Amino acid sequence: MGRSNIIMSIYKIQCLTTDDFYIGSTNNFTRRRYEHRNRYNCNTKNSNDKLYDFMRLNGGLDNFEFSILEEDISINKRLVEQKYINELKPTLNAIKSYATEEDKRLSLCKNSTRYRLKYPDKVKEYDKEYKKKEYDCECGKTIKVFKKARHERTKNHINNTSTLILPLPLDASPSPSQSQ
Repeated sequence: MGRSNIIMSIYKIQCLTTDDFYIGSTNNFTRRRYEHRNRYNCNTKNSNDKLYDFMRLNGGLDNFEFSILEEDISINKRLVEQKYINELKPTLNAIKSYATEEDKRLSLCKNSTRYRLKYPDKVKEYDKEYKKKEYDCECGKTIKVFKKARHERTKNHINNTSTLILPLPLDASPSPSQSQ
């Protein structure tokens, strides 16, 4: 079966006694339901402990219903899954299914800020060591690594690294005066 013929499914795992539910996506619903059951039965750390811990505390697998919300051959499953997550606001999804470039940038900034706040001494030590590192530039100067981008824009660097490459003539045979 070709890749274009695979049916993508967006599915829901609903708790029968509460309003809590999970939204997921797969290209094989039967296999994915089996994987959820296996992960529920294993007590190991995995990417969505929130779902499996909730299942264990709320009646087990028998208290949850698996259903397909949408099936299509041509859907971008992650994008459509995220659309359902945004619209239905499931309580058991631990992470986003699809992150835009802006989401990724914001997450990176947030994680960097958290790290800096949590480990200020490590950050201070790293910054101090980083500022000591030097780099031998191709223009002949030794500069601090953290100043490399700035240095590469200087006239001195540009003048000392730019070389003029002349094209070879199309006819590389020697002229009559050179052959004598």
